[in-house]
Amino acid sequence: MSYTLNSPTSNGIASGQSGRYFVPPEAFQSAIATHQQPPTRKDIRGDKKLAQCDIEFEAISAAYFRGQATAAEFDAAMQRVAEAGRAYDRRVADFQSRDQAGKTKLSDYFKEFYGYTDEEAEEHLRQGARSTEIRMANQARNQSRVQQRSTFGRGH
Repeated sequence: MSYTLNSPTSNGIASGQSGRYFVPPEAFQSAIATHQQPPTRKDIRGDKKLAQCDIEFEAISAAYFRGQATAAEFDAAMQRVAEAGRAYDRRVADFQSRDQAGKTKLSDYFKEFYGYTDEEAEEHLRQGARSTEIRMANQARNQSRVQQRSTFGRGH
């Protein structure tokens, strides 16, 4: 919650009238604590084969449109990219069927699709939970401030 500061300024206008506000230090604590937290998520590693296909697609597309690759080379590369996509779709379908059968843990997703170790997957989930808790607390605080302003700040 911010309070108007009604002390004179150098130009003789009360700062509450000039639009300046005094914000109590406790209002900054949450923002400072959040800012000082280590990054809550490490870089998520993607599927290496799909990443390689993206690189190959960009390279062959550029070469083809510059006239440096033939249509046959372009088509062959597109077939490899399409097959990699189908293989990924099969992995997703397999994982989903195991998940629906109750044979997976939450961390298994990160191990299966991002190559995390057990420890990395568990740490990733802990960091995500901490980030969610911080975000929810901040949203609740902001909602409370909005409600306070709408109750006490009207008519001025």
